Amino acid sequence: MLPIISSIQQRIFNSYFRQSPAELRQARFDRLYTVALFRPDLDAIRSQWFPPESVQPELDKSSSHSIFDSIYQQYHCTQGDPLRCRETSKTLHCETCKFPTQLPQQSRIAGQLGQYQIEHWIDRQGMARVYAATQTETKQAIALKEYIFPDQYFNSTDRYRQKDTFKRLSGLTLADGRSQDARLLCPIETIADPTTERCYLIFDDRYHFPTLKAYLSETGAMPAKLVQQILNQILQTLELLHVQRFRLPAGQLQAGMAHGNLRLDTIRVAQQDDSLGLIPPTAHASPTLFLYLSDLALWEDLSVPPFIKLPPRTVASDLVAVGQIGFYLLLGGQFDAAGKPFDPRSPEHWMNVEPAFKHWLLRSLEIESPFESAAIARQALLDLASEQQIAKASAQLAPEPKDRMPKWVLPLLGLVGVMALGVMAWRFLPKAESAATQSPEAPAPCCINAVSIPQGQFKYTAVKNGTWSYVLQQPDLIEQGQTLEAKLKAAQPKLQLALELSDSIDQAVQKVQARTVDFAIAPLPPNQSADLEYQAIAYDGLAVVVAFSYVERQQGLPSQLNGQLHLDQLKQIYQARVSNWQELGGSALPIKLYAPTDVEAVQLFENRVLQGKKLPSQDAISGQGVTQQSHFPMLRSILRDFEEGRTGGIGFAPLSKVFGQCAVYPLAIQTKEHKAIQLLKLPQEPIRPSTDLCNQKGSYSANREVMRSQQYPLTYPIVVIYSKDNDRSKIGAKFAEILKTQEGQKLLAQTGLVPLQD
Repeated sequence: MLPIISSIQQRIFNSYFRQSPAELRQARFDRLYTVALFRPDLDAIRSQWFPPESVQPELDKSSSHSIFDSIYQQYHCTQGDPLRCRETSKTLHCETCKFPTQLPQQSRIAGQLGQYQIEHWIDRQGMARVYAATQTETKQAIALKEYIFPDQYFNSTDRYRQKDTFKRLSGLTLADGRSQDARLLCPIETIADPTTERCYLIFDDRYHFPTLKAYLSETGAMPAKLVQQILNQILQTLELLHVQRFRLPAGQLQAGMAHGNLRLDTIRVAQQDDSLGLIPPTAHASPTLFLYLSDLALWEDLSVPPFIKLPPRTVASDLVAVGQIGFYLLLGGQFDAAGKPFDPRSPEHWMNVEPAFKHWLLRSLEIESPFESAAIARQALLDLASEQQIAKASAQLAPEPKDRMPKWVLPLLGLVGVMALGVMAWRFLPKAESAATQSPEAPAPCCINAVSIPQGQFKYTAVKNGTWSYVLQQPDLIEQGQTLEAKLKAAQPKLQLALELSDSIDQAVQKVQARTVDFAIAPLPPNQSADLEYQAIAYDGLAVVVAFSYVERQQGLPSQLNGQLHLDQLKQIYQARVSNWQELGGSALPIKLYAPTDVEAVQLFENRVLQGKKLPSQDAISGQGVTQQSHFPMLRSILRDFEEGRTGGIGFAPLSKVFGQCAVYPLAIQTKEHKAIQLLKLPQEPIRPSTDLCNQKGSYSANREVMRSQQYPLTYPIVVIYSKDNDRSKIGAKFAEILKTQEGQKLLAQTGLVPLQD
């Protein structure tokens, strides 16, 4: 780039960063750095804004087992490692060193869910032995992990305490009861043997997938694109693990946790169309990999002898581990030919790595300014991948270079550079508002506290278990431990509102008309009253869902139905005029009808789909009635019915309540007037049955355009309903104004609703 243009560009960047809040500078720097044209000048000014750290953290340069090798020094194992020793004994203790021996083949372990028969020993994993085993009643293949609390390191009191802790901590489920495939392998049963030094964890057969370490040993060094795909999946799981609330086996609630044990050999790899991971990876021919994180420190650390001091298990250490994994994948392993661990501070290891990706990895490794969370790290990685795709597309469109540059090219490049600088200055530097260019309609106020509100205490209503009561009071939708209700109160402390729940939309409207409440928030009723005002604050829509089974995806209903259903067909299904999916082009599965217990959603479905008729009750039609369950149990039932091969369930629920799960697939809906409209979309197109809803979480979102325009036929606006009577309080209008501020719209969008505008 010409020196004068480079100088101007650096001045613009410096001005931009000078006006940026300190806490946002790094993120903005990273966003600009994804543009190749800007990188030389950003590198030139980097040290002005981000001085190098004076103290750099030490990285784990050991192998994955090094801290565990030969720790049982008080047991003189002739094989060097008691956990891998193949000596057998009738007493189940080695006759030479007295360490507990491996479990014999065909021996059985009794648990609450049945008996497990040992087929054969596989290997050591961390501080445990892993066996292939079978659940004797179901003949289901499982993995059994055996943990040892040997006498020389745990006295009877310590062993009892550790076993009790083992039972209380070994396992996780989401605290709100949702069934979500987070690609996190958790035990299906914990067994603490009261008479021996052993405890056992039972895992499903996904634990037998090859580890990422084994996969890497087969493939060698991986291309950056594949490494980025792998890191994206790991961060996706960590993002959930770090912030969600979990319920432990004994009922305790845990708000977020670190994995704490993330390594190449605690990640399982499955390839598409290879559920057992048996297809040999060859030549990196764009494999589709599915990664499962296993072996959480939460339970793996419990059998480590007390004298070993373990490093802190933190979110920050998880992110460093992600950086190490990415670094090792690029190099094809952890050690060089001489057995020395690769050092990410050595420039020789980065010669073939794009600068932007190198910068991302160094941040993850905490060699450069670290990421604050898995979510921020993942977003930076996604931004990086998007920029690389744009650069690749641009390169493919570029003409072949000539041997000699024409004389007119250099001036033209200078002109283009100046134009680019002008665009960049307009994009990134503050701009004065011109009265001539402002929209005729005044923009919404920025902040909730900018809206003046009347003094006093006010009462309003919403439907019990409806959309508003859910997004208002459900924790963790906006951020961990926070509700929309708490956020609104913090933003406007003077606002004194009491919520009174109603049994239906009609009852909520009647309460406003009867003056028992000041206003209501509900979906827009089909019949509006002339004496009431209805102000839209956001949109939601009914998602019509069928099972989205990962195992049977290619033979699943989404694929067989081409991902869509006509509104008339949906009506026929819920009027019990169609009883088998074969009649609609699917497989020969009986249809089972589901509906939520949410009265508001049912009322909307009856009005929009059944033209005012009621859903058939369970007793109305023999075996064809509607089964009503709350949302998450309903989704689990639909998936379970399909995977067990009994029925093909169908249900419906508000998108705000089911978005982000992958147990079911939302069908596109077609009408006589419009082609099939899908309410979820990827960045450039609607989702399809081939879209992996589990693996691609975060890459798809609500299709806001089709919902705002109500092209999706089951969309409905959420409205504030209040009286037009000037003698009554204006709190309803003011609360609508609060929710329509930029801050209010952002909060509503975070709860899963579609805001009026971006």
